[in-house]
Amino acid sequence: MRFSASAAVTIVLVIFMAVLLYVAQGYGPRARLLPQLLASVMLVMALIQLVGELFPAARRFLPFLEQESLIANKRTQDISEDVRAVMDANRDSPADADRESAAIGQPGTFWMPALSIGGMILFVALLHYTSFRIAVPVFLFSFIYIVARQTFLASLAVAVTVGLAMFVLFDLVLGARI
Repeated sequence: MRFSASAAVTIVLVIFMAVLLYVAQGYGPRARLLPQLLASVMLVMALIQLVGELFPAARRFLPFLEQESLIANKRTQDISEDVRAVMDANRDSPADADRESAAIGQPGTFWMPALSIGGMILFVALLHYTSFRIAVPVFLFSFIYIVARQTFLASLAVAVTVGLAMFVLFDLVLGARI
């Protein structure tokens, strides 16, 4: 058994999905359909990923865990290297590069898993004190802007689009007030 930061994030995701599944039980019959479906699917996928992370020998029975992701593949790695080269050219001194290499989200640090876990905990707290329709866009904006390091406008566009899609789906189509 091998425990890693990725396994820790997956464990938190499993717990989060289990809590979401439990909380959805309190929703109305029509309102809980989508959260239960999504949480169930995510829970199963997270458990499969967790088995693959904790038990590397099990990966040979789960070949899809070894495939490159749609986001971080060879093409995007080349783009990232090009962006890093431009950033390196614009630095004032090599010391800037050393400070940035220890910054949040760099490989070899604990910041990215800590931010992810902290973000999920804050999301659950936000769900408790506000509605689902407010918590999801706020979480998405924060996660995309801070962790994924996207521009303010791109983060805002995704958050607003998802918020509007949730409003249309839940309020207008399903008639559920969540």
